[in-house]
Amino acid sequence: MIESRLGGILSKIDTRGEGIAAVVFNTLGWPRTDVTEVDAGFAEGGIQGFSVKDPDGLVIPAQLLAAERYQDGGLKRVRFAFVAREIPPLGYALYRVIPQRSAPEATFLSHEVKDGNSIENEFYRAGFDPATGALTNLLVKTGDWQAVTGPANVQACFWQRDFRNQREDLRRNSAAGLPNGTFE
Repeated sequence: MIESRLGGILSKIDTRGEGIAAVVFNTLGWPRTDVTEVDAGFAEGGIQGFSVKDPDGLVIPAQLLAAERYQDGGLKRVRFAFVAREIPPLGYALYRVIPQRSAPEATFLSHEVKDGNSIENEFYRAGFDPATGALTNLLVKTGDWQAVTGPANVQACFWQRDFRNQREDLRRNSAAGLPNGTFE
């Protein structure tokens, strides 16, 4: 029912203008600021990035979540997130997705998969062990600081085999072992 009512309101909103219109509704009785996810498609190839403009026409940060590309490498469809600020109670705000034929502006936040084991953006480079999923290194680019240099999120579990508190040898049951200590 809410979707059909919002569809009726949407049909009356003037969405003409630059780029692709993205209408954000607030069905609550108070102003709302929250993360919003949008799917947008580009009808032509050659789009290398996009920017998002708020209702005042200011470019705001957006995080690319997923992308489908044309054969020429241009964006075909994107899913992205941004913070929609102060949407009026029981109202809406009109944002604009602006396609870009050149490299995206700094407000377009993205990540790059460097290889099968790491990701990188303008702030961090993170590496992972594909066998365990453990974070193996984390470089903070500001200051060239290596924050993590070994497995950082390895979880250990104790399995109680009987009532005498006998525990499994974690070295035997862990592909990575416990290089920093043992449990007794």
